[in-house]
Amino acid sequence: NEILSSLVQDVESDLSEIWPRLKTILKWTGTIDDFLIDFSMGLARDGAWNFAVELADAPSTKVAGLIEARDQSVAKIGNLIVNPGWIVSTLFKMIRLGEKGSVSDKIEDLEN
Repeated sequence: NEILSSLVQDVESDLSEIWPRLKTILKWTGTIDDFLIDFSMGLARDGAWNFAVELADAPSTKVAGLIEARDQSVAKIGNLIVNPGWIVSTLFKMIRLGEKGSVSDKIEDLEN
C-alpha cells in the first residue's frame, strides 16, 4: 500500500499533462484526493486479503457460494464506477473539455 501510495503524485502529474484542467481540480481538492485514493487502495487490498483468508479456511463445498457472493458485491461497486452519478460525471466532463491531442498523442505523453 505504501508503494502504491507513493506513486499517486506521479500518476496525477502525468494525467495533468493530458488533462490540464485536472491540475486546477487537484489544487481545489488539496490532499483530500490523496487521502481517498490511499484509503480506497488500502481498503481494496485489505478486503482482497481477508477474502483470500476466508476462502482458504472455508470448506470446499462453500467456496463457490463465497465467490458468487463476492462477485455480486464487487459488481455493485463496479456499477458505481460505471454510473457514478451526476456530480462525478460533471467533474469528468469538465476535465475532458480540456483534453488535448489524439489518443496516440496521450499514450506518447504518458510514455515520456
